[in-house]
Amino acid sequence: MASKLLIVRLCPRILQEAHKKVQRIIAIMKNKHKKLSQKTTTEFETLFKQAKRLYRLQRYEKTLAKLDDAIQIESNCLEAFLYQSNVLIALGRYEEALASSDRAIQLEIDNPDVWYNRGIILKHLNFFEESLMSYDKAIELKPDFYEAWYNKSTLLNQLEQHEEALVCCEKVIQIAPDKYIHWYLHGLLLNFLNRYEEAIASFDKTTLLNPKHVAASWERAKALAKLGSLEEAAAIFAELMETNPSLLEKQLHVFSEDRSFLENPERDKLFKILSEYLASKEQNTQ
Repeated sequence: MASKLLIVRLCPRILQEAHKKVQRIIAIMKNKHKKLSQKTTTEFETLFKQAKRLYRLQRYEKTLAKLDDAIQIESNCLEAFLYQSNVLIALGRYEEALASSDRAIQLEIDNPDVWYNRGIILKHLNFFEESLMSYDKAIELKPDFYEAWYNKSTLLNQLEQHEEALVCCEKVIQIAPDKYIHWYLHGLLLNFLNRYEEAIASFDKTTLLNPKHVAASWERAKALAKLGSLEEAAAIFAELMETNPSLLEKQLHVFSEDRSFLENPERDKLFKILSEYLASKEQNTQ
């Protein structure tokens, strides 16, 4: 009977000591897990930092290798998959880029950047309707996403849907009016729609923001020629050819595929004025 009482008295003490041992083991395990987690996080951050630096240097193959290692450690980092898809786009590996983009969408379906990336990839794969849908999704999530509006506009222009492209481009200008490339696209679209006076105004805005934008001056001269301002157009063409000799060959064929001007009797007059202008410039330099 006494031994039974001793056992009963000792049991709580033994259980208490056992409980303390278990708690110490759990604490040790938690500490080890914490240290391992910290080490893993540090390794991921180091690899990802190296990948971003290599990406800025356009060393894409090495960037991709670092990203692959980083994703092996942390497979739920949205930014890593965005970088990976961008690198694969730069390398022209569009199928793989699409897979990476789809993984990013699984991680965060309401992120406009992942839909924007997807639109770019699908355009490269010639899935144009799907590309437009992805740009639309990006815009739905971020209405002032002017890069998505711009890419949608250029794709619609490529598909010869110039009116729809112009609507998108005007949205781009509304959001970001200080970028010359937006005004240049605006001018091109207006040229396509035979709205030459408005196109000239857009090309003027382009060169105001970027005086060295040769293409805008070139397109402006074409619009002037279409409006019948041949001498002004010829003067611009001649000046551009002086400062950019490589444009001479382009000038000879500038209207060769433009039916609206090819059938225009004013074309020969433009070339005559241009020839006379160049001849007079040559005499003045002798």
